[in-house]
Amino acid sequence: MRSLNRKALLVAAIGFMVAGCLHLLNAWVSDLPQGIHHTADDPSYLAPVENWLANGTWKDNSAGASSYVQRPPLMGIIHGVFYGLFGSKSAIITFIFLLLIHSVALYRLPALLQHFVPEKTSYYLAYLYALTPCFWGFLSYQITEAISPTLLLLLLSVRFNDQRNSIFWVVFLLTCIWFLRPVLVLLAPVFLVFLWKRRANLISFSNWKNPLIVVLSLLAIVGWETRKAGYMGEWGNPHPIYHVNNQSLFRPAHASLSNVFRVWETRPEVIHRIAGSCWTGDSTARSLASLELYVRERSIPIPAPELHRLLAEYHAVNQIVLHQIEAGRLRGETTGEKQIRIQFDALAEKLAKENRFQYHLRTPLISMKELFKKSQLNLELFQLHYRGNLVVEGLRWFCVILLNLLFLGTFLLLFGKNNDLKWLALGAILYCFYLFYVQRANEDRYMVPMLPLVFIGGCSFWWKVIFSKRRKAVQSD
Repeated sequence: MRSLNRKALLVAAIGFMVAGCLHLLNAWVSDLPQGIHHTADDPSYLAPVENWLANGTWKDNSAGASSYVQRPPLMGIIHGVFYGLFGSKSAIITFIFLLLIHSVALYRLPALLQHFVPEKTSYYLAYLYALTPCFWGFLSYQITEAISPTLLLLLLSVRFNDQRNSIFWVVFLLTCIWFLRPVLVLLAPVFLVFLWKRRANLISFSNWKNPLIVVLSLLAIVGWETRKAGYMGEWGNPHPIYHVNNQSLFRPAHASLSNVFRVWETRPEVIHRIAGSCWTGDSTARSLASLELYVRERSIPIPAPELHRLLAEYHAVNQIVLHQIEAGRLRGETTGEKQIRIQFDALAEKLAKENRFQYHLRTPLISMKELFKKSQLNLELFQLHYRGNLVVEGLRWFCVILLNLLFLGTFLLLFGKNNDLKWLALGAILYCFYLFYVQRANEDRYMVPMLPLVFIGGCSFWWKVIFSKRRKAVQSD
């Protein structure tokens, strides 16, 4: 056991050094403040806790109901701890913290893999994970992908660990994932089945930690969901960004327009650019010439003049909203917004019915293809500074092929004999169904949280395939 621990510690140490050095190199060549990437989403995660520390109100810096509950609180809580202790230096301290818990997950990875592959193979695979940047490229960010893969890897390790406190840690980490990004619970069948089989121990007072963490977790979730419902006027919304009181583009009409685009569009930046032009004075993205080109490019089932007319009406409606905001007279949804929202809803329903193949199959498949061809090498080091470099391009192709093999192997586990791996595969399929069919317009990073689960599943599948072929070859000899 001591030998096993030393080997696992070496995996963690090497993983820590490789990830740390690569992120520091990326920060140096990209001239990043404190070595941290900043994104447009950062304020919605970080501002609420900063405002809470300053004035006691958990709220981001936008105006409207969504500003109180737009993001789940875990990322803000992590930032708040280090912001309260270290102030302006909190970003780099947070990065070090994320790097450390990433190393803890790496330390536990070989033992996790040994449930499915031999010990020697488990270390080779653990090094593969620790040395490949596609699995941990967001550690120097301040969004959910900075920590979600680590939490999933830790959750998998405690799920397949039969120690006394496994139930406690599974519940705790599932709760953390809920407070990080609720939709990630779609990945949880393998954990929920684990808890269901041990439901007697879950509420048994012989181990008082289990019922305690269950009660505390339920209270925390109910408390946050009650807060959301109080501000948003509805229950169960996993991503509450739209509200009639928001003093921004993110109002109900925008949600309805997005549903129109989801009939054919899979690129969120395109939706944001065209819809955003209806809020600002820049009409370039919604000009008739631009839309005619766009309709031809994407095989859109709506004539460019009709789309141009709808966007012009939406722009006119938004100008009234902006004037009311400036005058301090905005009170809920305007009459014009209601009318254009109804038009958008009717159009989305009509297009979905008239273009069933495109809506139900073609667009989700395009969404899937666009994400599966990504390497997940998100660092600017790979995307900008050394793009085209022979080594970087080789790494890019390696990651694309590796990830696709892992996904394929994980999905094929659904037809295997190991029930635990079947539940693991089901979680991956549910999450992919949500991304490709429900959400459709996805950023590359939305695949990142599921990579640890897919790594375990894919490695398990391909090892069994290779081992079974070798065994048959030996028997035939």
